[in-house]
Amino acid sequence: MKDAVFLACSLGSWVLFGYKYRALLHAPPERKRLILPVLGSSSTAALGFLCITPVVGVNLDRLVGIPNLSVLGVAVFSVMLVCALRVMILNWRHPLERARRTTRWTVFFYGLVIAIMITLFALAPATEEHHHDFVPVLATVDYLGEFLVLFLCVYTGSMINIAYLCLRWASDTPANQPWLRRGLRLISVGILFPIAYGVVSLTAIVGTWFGADLYYWGVMAPDITGAGVPLSLVGLTIAMWGPRLPAARHWVVQRKADLMDYWQLRPLWRTLKPVDPAMVHAPGSLRERFSPGSRLFFRIIEINDWLHQLRGYHDPRVAEILARRGGDPDLAIGDMLAAREAAHIKAALVARTHGKAAADTAASDQYDTPGETSHAFASERARLVLTARALTSPLVDDVLRNSTERGAGQERRMSRSVLSTGCQPAQGAGAHRKDADMPTGRTTHGLVLGGGLAGMLAALVLTRHVDAVTIVERDRLPDGPGDRKGVPHARHVHLLVAGGARALDELLPGTTDTLIASGAHRLGVPNQFVASTPQGWTRRFDETHYIISCSRGLVDWVVREQVLRDERIEVVQAADVIGLSGDPERITGGRLRHRETATTRHIDADFVVDATGYNSGAARWLTELGLPAVSEDRIDPGIFYASRIYRAPADAPQGFPLIAIYSDPRSTSGLRGGVLTPIEDGRWLVTVAGVQDGTSMTGERGFTEFVRNLRHPIIADLIGAAQPLTRPYGFRLPGNHRRNYERLTPWPDGFVVLGDATCVFNPVYGQGMSVVARGALALRDGLRQYGLRHDASRIQHAIARTTDTAWNLATAQDLRYPTTQGPRRGRTAKLQDLFMDRLTSAATGRPHVTAAWLGVLTLSAPPRRLMAPGVVLGAIRGPGRPRLNDPPLTAQELRVITNPST
Repeated sequence: MKDAVFLACSLGSWVLFGYKYRALLHAPPERKRLILPVLGSSSTAALGFLCITPVVGVNLDRLVGIPNLSVLGVAVFSVMLVCALRVMILNWRHPLERARRTTRWTVFFYGLVIAIMITLFALAPATEEHHHDFVPVLATVDYLGEFLVLFLCVYTGSMINIAYLCLRWASDTPANQPWLRRGLRLISVGILFPIAYGVVSLTAIVGTWFGADLYYWGVMAPDITGAGVPLSLVGLTIAMWGPRLPAARHWVVQRKADLMDYWQLRPLWRTLKPVDPAMVHAPGSLRERFSPGSRLFFRIIEINDWLHQLRGYHDPRVAEILARRGGDPDLAIGDMLAAREAAHIKAALVARTHGKAAADTAASDQYDTPGETSHAFASERARLVLTARALTSPLVDDVLRNSTERGAGQERRMSRSVLSTGCQPAQGAGAHRKDADMPTGRTTHGLVLGGGLAGMLAALVLTRHVDAVTIVERDRLPDGPGDRKGVPHARHVHLLVAGGARALDELLPGTTDTLIASGAHRLGVPNQFVASTPQGWTRRFDETHYIISCSRGLVDWVVREQVLRDERIEVVQAADVIGLSGDPERITGGRLRHRETATTRHIDADFVVDATGYNSGAARWLTELGLPAVSEDRIDPGIFYASRIYRAPADAPQGFPLIAIYSDPRSTSGLRGGVLTPIEDGRWLVTVAGVQDGTSMTGERGFTEFVRNLRHPIIADLIGAAQPLTRPYGFRLPGNHRRNYERLTPWPDGFVVLGDATCVFNPVYGQGMSVVARGALALRDGLRQYGLRHDASRIQHAIARTTDTAWNLATAQDLRYPTTQGPRRGRTAKLQDLFMDRLTSAATGRPHVTAAWLGVLTLSAPPRRLMAPGVVLGAIRGPGRPRLNDPPLTAQELRVITNPST
């Protein structure tokens, strides 16, 4: 077994040698110095593993007649290996001149060690062959014991140093070289096994000197080394082939999708094959025979050819019957069209079998549904897969049965559970009679309570499932990007972090581009994000995430303008929602009162979304219908906000960063921080937060003094050079408040709660609008999966999950202040605080930790990203750079303060 393991390690090292030698032949001169040390390390490792292989080492000693000479070979080649690895890292890491100078001393040192080892081996008395157990046996022989200790100390110490250098280099690797960083970390992990070999062997030698029986330690120690070889080989080469892995993964995923679609099309192909068996394509090559893509390509061609031959047999009654299905929101357009084609196919096959003559199809089009038809069947492949699935659908069989009945002249009613129609009876016999079981002209309707950001996005989502949507808004909506009376906090800083911006673009494509075109700022993070954490100022590393910064009014207006272009959406303004209608099993509408006339009105709806914000009465309305009370969580840090808008100085450069000064819970009893961010029209928006009396913060002098007394005066210095455009506006946030609607049992169908109506948290972290957008995405996905009529509780659960990250971040930080009203924190929370403090400290100096930390804050990554091994290791090691006590602003940005424009 040992022979096989060590020979495999040697073979792997020779493969690496050949791979790098080929690269050396084609490399430019400046890169050859980087490849030569890799060749040296791989060749010495291969020779070392050959010598330590029992079958090779014993026969080598027997051939030359010197017992244990292979042991000397193992030691010499191992020292040469660590020498080559150190030279490799020096050449990779340092400039040419420094690398050359350090390489000379490195080679000299390890050459001297090899010379001493050879001398000690030569001075030792002759011994018997002990290739299998040379460590415990030779440790007691004169000179050979010293020889082994010298070798193992140099080898183990060098390996520890190499592992440290690799980890240090990996932490400093730029973000645009992730595969190099991963390779260095893999090398470090692989080196842990040789280090373990050295430590175990030294322990066996020392134990033997003191009379301990550690024979098996010494025998088993060499086996440890081989376990790290695969990791090191991958680490040394992954920077070359790692970037190709996404393409390879995409290829595998594509081939898998081809294979799955190929087999899903098989029932349709077998159904249509009798139309013309001669059309079946015979593979002409091995590639065609074994390539899923080629087989799928020809299968689609064959199916389409057969479908073309059947078009003349299509029964128009099938389309007429399926048209009645169009009003059913539970049936997607793609599924309806697939069912239509499957029914056409079955009906055509029956007609063809009975000898019916084919009609002229020159001008016919089997897909004559307007609007979304081209979108639903944009992919021929997806269309046929849906059709294949629909072949076995009960709906198709029911359509065929009704088609047969109508073809025989029988007027029969269709079951509402199968076909929900919205059509009047056809003119002709019996047209004067209405069937009591068949609705006539019914349309589906959605009701959205609240016309803010959450309400507009909810209305947008509902338009894809209902015929009409009504929005009820208590205020008069402004014509432009202005503030609404019902949103007093709109004057404060509102940010759209990367995760929310992507969600908004997914719902309304191009929204962020429209915001930027309207004056919003796209701020790269962390290169345009200057933050003062309790552990120091963050450095402006390369961009990994981004933030959209503008006024809340601009975001509302841009979204509102796009959503209300849909003529199916009606807005009822200046009206208060006073209750819901329905029962504990289903909500069927809402009741409202017009503010100007005091008249009440009832609106029926198939689906209702409450987006009325923090002051939502949904919990009370549900209780009035007979449902249990909704549980709530409150964590109140007692914060008061004040904001003011300034005209940015003329000297302020384009792309001026967002500046944030976070509070330090370790040194203050309550939250105290501030943010300055650029917004549209060349303005700055400054928001400060504290636990003191709000009246002192909203005065001219009080606001300025509060900003000046933050942990750093940079924001005060900047606004001192700017022109104030408004007075300070204050707002008292009634704490973090979460209504746990997802825990309410039972939950009525046809109703969900979205946005601030379900969860409000400390806005100092700038995640509120992003959580709303992500909640709207959850609503969209839930309606797609469950429809309007069922499983609203699952949609509510999905909406609640989108608030978890922001809620946990906000409450965990706010609960650290003694003045916060909320549940007591346990030991686990305090351990989390220690880890987060350490992580934040590391984020001020390590780019990959900064990227992970900001990825969670911008809702671009889940919190578990902070527990990645590299991030945890970075947090343990700390920032690795001196603390920044002043903001890292550029000279041009500082000129705003030192040279204020008049």
